[in-house]
Amino acid sequence: MALLLIFSVWNAITVVCVIVGYYVSWVIYSRTLHPLAKVPGPVWPAVSRTWLMYRMYQGDLETHMRAIHNRFVLCCCEHWKYGSIVRTTPDEVHVSDPKAIPIIYPTQQPLKKTDWYLIYRPVTLGPGPDLFTDDDAKHHAAHRRIVGSVYTLSSMLKNERALDDLVKLFGDKLGGLADCQDAFDFGLWPEMFSFDGVGAVFFGSPFGFLETSSDYGNYIAAVHTAMPLNSVVAMAPLWIRRYLLQVGVMIPKVLKAIIATDGIRQTAVRKTGVAQERTSNANANRTDVLSQLLSIMREKNDCLTIKEIHVEMWAAVIAGSDSTSGALHGTITHPVQYNQATKIPYLRAVIQESLRLCPPFALLGHHIPTAFKAKVGMNAMVTQFDETVFGKDAREFRPERWLESEERFRLMEKSMLVFGAGTRTCIGRHLSNAEMYKLIPHILRHFTVEMAHDGPWKTHNATFLLQSNVICKVKRRSVENRPL
Repeated sequence: MALLLIFSVWNAITVVCVIVGYYVSWVIYSRTLHPLAKVPGPVWPAVSRTWLMYRMYQGDLETHMRAIHNRFVLCCCEHWKYGSIVRTTPDEVHVSDPKAIPIIYPTQQPLKKTDWYLIYRPVTLGPGPDLFTDDDAKHHAAHRRIVGSVYTLSSMLKNERALDDLVKLFGDKLGGLADCQDAFDFGLWPEMFSFDGVGAVFFGSPFGFLETSSDYGNYIAAVHTAMPLNSVVAMAPLWIRRYLLQVGVMIPKVLKAIIATDGIRQTAVRKTGVAQERTSNANANRTDVLSQLLSIMREKNDCLTIKEIHVEMWAAVIAGSDSTSGALHGTITHPVQYNQATKIPYLRAVIQESLRLCPPFALLGHHIPTAFKAKVGMNAMVTQFDETVFGKDAREFRPERWLESEERFRLMEKSMLVFGAGTRTCIGRHLSNAEMYKLIPHILRHFTVEMAHDGPWKTHNATFLLQSNVICKVKRRSVENRPL
């Protein structure tokens, strides 16, 4: 019995020693012999992906990314500059220098996307990826050629009247809030407008967010709950993601979000079916994106399937929901005078500056085609704070930087990653721009908006930059003081 006990103890000690020895060896290898060992960076990221996972869980990845690239005081501790190229996982490198954008995201022979994108695929709609998550460059290019005409600016503006109606409705609702004279969280309203904008342009009618002044179908709450989980899982090694998702489903709040997110899938399928019946009528002449895609499917037969259309519609709702919010939040918390905003160059500068500081989407990752398949990526919320391009005051909201010279404007514009770069630029950027350039002047013409407190709003980087605590007060502009 005593021998058996001793044997068990030695077995346990052996197991512990093997595990400890393995990790000690791995740390030494990662820091000395690994192909990326000479790339500068902190110890934790160099030996484990858990640093990225933890930072995504905390929702402050962009802050710490900026800290490790530049000497910066964070949480009372001084972080030393590692330079523009930093190792952020054992096999991944992050680049902050805007000059690297055309190298990492070329328009010819693009680098392969990493497995980070896989977590965002709408697997419940079929095995095929959407344009955002498609990691096959040839398939992506071919599919984009088929559907690209539907997403052009001229195509989006066919639905301009629907956007104008939404802008007016938004103004009516904001007027009601102004009459109440109570402070409210403005953060929800741009998202409701964005969701309804997607509904109007893509499906032919708004979902009903603004009409009901509520989170229709709990879609916004679902995105805000599901995205933090997905963003953490996306940073994990591929082999463990399934288990992390299974654990996540056990959390009631997450399960509720998954059910609500599935409601978006069901809506995409249902509305596609209705549109399919409607457009079977030869006299039907509709300009919404869904009807145009169905027309392409009928005309080109095998080039586009109904399942691919389901995926396109689902992706539009998920990805398009946050497109306008960042710029609107930036404008509201850094209000400008209307007589400035009506000057088109200044309005453009305000929107550019808002998108620079609050890009709706931050992370981009690609494989480096070498014998050792390392990954390289950039983060809009790091690159767009580069002081060599945007100035020493890059952390400040200053639209005037965009008006100093045309040469500097072009340089800064080339350094922006708001809508991606290379062959993977956001296909819905024209809708996003149309919404911003219509809604922001309308708000500033009819209302005075100001923050109701001096504290900062809350942000959580969950791939999308989720924002809250944007507590504002709204006042109507008097007719005599309203600029023409």
